[in-house]
Amino acid sequence: MNKRVAQVQIIVYKMVRNEPLFLLFKRVPERGGFWQAITGGVNEGEDLSVAAKRELFEETKIKDYIKFLRKVYYFEFDTEEYGRIKEYVFAVEVDDNTEAVISNEHSEQKWCSYKEALSLLKYESNKDSFKKLYSILNKKNFLKRVFLSVYKAIIAVLMGFSSSFGKSSIKPEKKDNKISEAKK
Repeated sequence: MNKRVAQVQIIVYKMVRNEPLFLLFKRVPERGGFWQAITGGVNEGEDLSVAAKRELFEETKIKDYIKFLRKVYYFEFDTEEYGRIKEYVFAVEVDDNTEAVISNEHSEQKWCSYKEALSLLKYESNKDSFKKLYSILNKKNFLKRVFLSVYKAIIAVLMGFSSSFGKSSIKPEKKDNKISEAKK
């Protein structure tokens, strides 16, 4: 058995109507019976990202995703078996049709809103991980909305400009060819 040098946490999410839904897994009773994201060990000499992708596949069979976010969060905690452990948090965005297969480590899975996920998670460090990811996703969504608003405004201005291109807004005066009665 390899020596565990760190741990990874992988938060699986999908975007539905510009809001993230998070996939939580309930551990089997022998492993605590609590809700959490995917977690697993990093073996000696193993790259953190490789470990995260390996754990994701081992516990869910998910291998295709839209985004793989590294360095979402980091924390340390003490264990009886390994002493002080560093946990590195990753996030994976999947499409709306992705289905996870439950491993023998879990008894249930559930897609949750941010608030529901926070209410189900047991450990504060896991809640902090979700808070950090949610903050990152909100910033990205905010910037995306700002970009789209600016883009739409530019298009509207350009469309207005192009529809008036070649047309003069100055109308020539009409000259009256009649000689006024006063000059006669």
